[in-house]
Amino acid sequence: MHTDPATYLSLCLGLVLGACAIEGEPDWGPAADPEGPWDAAAPGPDAPPEGTPYTAPDPADHVDCWGETRLLGRLDAASSANCDLNGTVPASWSATEAFIDATPELTALAANTAVPAELTRFCEYSYVGAAPIDSSKYSQLLTAIDNYADLDLNTVAADCQGMFPQGSLDDPDILEGLATFTRSNIDAVDAQTLASTKPGRSDVEIHVVDTVTQMVANSGESAAIHPHGLDVAALALDVACGGSILGCPVTARHRPGLPRTGRLVNWIRGGHHGSRLEVAAGIYTAVADWRTRRSSDPTTPPRIVVNLSVGYTRDTPIASDPSRAPELMLREALRYASCQGALVFAAAGNTLDTGCPENHVGPLGPGGLEQLPAPTPAECQAAGYSPLPDPHYPVRGDSNYRPLVHAVAGVDAFDRPLSNAREAGRSRLAALGSALVIGPQVGPDHLTGSSVPTALMSGAAALVWSYRPELSAHEVVDLLYTSGWPVGRKADFSLTATGQ
Repeated sequence: MHTDPATYLSLCLGLVLGACAIEGEPDWGPAADPEGPWDAAAPGPDAPPEGTPYTAPDPADHVDCWGETRLLGRLDAASSANCDLNGTVPASWSATEAFIDATPELTALAANTAVPAELTRFCEYSYVGAAPIDSSKYSQLLTAIDNYADLDLNTVAADCQGMFPQGSLDDPDILEGLATFTRSNIDAVDAQTLASTKPGRSDVEIHVVDTVTQMVANSGESAAIHPHGLDVAALALDVACGGSILGCPVTARHRPGLPRTGRLVNWIRGGHHGSRLEVAAGIYTAVADWRTRRSSDPTTPPRIVVNLSVGYTRDTPIASDPSRAPELMLREALRYASCQGALVFAAAGNTLDTGCPENHVGPLGPGGLEQLPAPTPAECQAAGYSPLPDPHYPVRGDSNYRPLVHAVAGVDAFDRPLSNAREAGRSRLAALGSALVIGPQVGPDHLTGSSVPTALMSGAAALVWSYRPELSAHEVVDLLYTSGWPVGRKADFSLTATGQ
């Protein structure tokens, strides 16, 4: 356990998306090698002696969510490498470059924005043959990959799904009272006070990677399959704008990180859950689109916050293996966002189902990735992720605490962990996460869990950044952290053992 106290901030929020395996998808196959993949240029530790007949790859080494129709892999850095495997992809599978064609937003973005070479190494293989998919169909693809020199089979894994929002209350009288309670308990600044200082504020964008698309946000809650993303954005804006978005310099945009209902994907209305690829696509699209607009339009807000009120459990060990493409894609998208100066908050996660107690220990991802450092300027340059040069809005700053993401946990009105908090899941940052309600003008919903504090934190950070745009992302978090107060418990995880 780390020695650094969890901190309750007066203006902050969190997430509630994580789950057991999707019903009907048995968990099968051994966990990935904890020591990571062996060097593809040398014989592997289990390589057969010369002359031994070829043995096809075992799908159980690459798929731990049976029935998943999408596999991901990462090409070697060779210039000749291609996702089409030099034309050897089986007829029942299609191949695309994941950060270019995996979602409609990525395809539209790639038409006008060059994708960094490091991201073009990720390949998506989708099953297009007759249903249902079975082990032999996986074997056909895996064998083709195994016989292709420029894609390491050890990076290939199914892009397993999971990430679900929580419920709401519907009594208008209860909700109106809880909305007042919410603003009081987070010491929210009112709209009138903020309006008097508007001339001195800078524009900030909050991008919510969640259950809804921008089209749904423009149309209203009735168009949403699940309104969680709308609720999260409303909470963030409530904090940043004092309860009134009219004339507020902080705005919200939506990216569909959870576009699925069952196995059906809806890129127009969004959905209930998603996968690592879809969340990674949402992160990259948000930041790359903002960067492109900023490079050509000086009125584009100079600062961007990415809110991830989502989470995934680790009950799919192959997909969760950091040497496999699904997890690598998510981390690479976060590295790109960090290099561009984006401030990313992610929920520490909730305990969702007593039927899968093995999933209730430790933070959910991507919040748990706070234990990883943000890339250095040299690493950003080497990856082709250098930010736009602008001395007025520095990316690095003077902060000594620079994690890949900043996790946020929830506490109740007495600073106690929430009833659905995860064991060993307390993060450095915490905020009110119980029975929060946004105002009736946006269709009130009652929210409890780490989605709530994550959204509040995004709103608080955007509020601070609108007054202090010269601060870097991590300097904003430093300011929020030091202005909070200890809740009497230690954080369970952080970037370093001391949390400094």
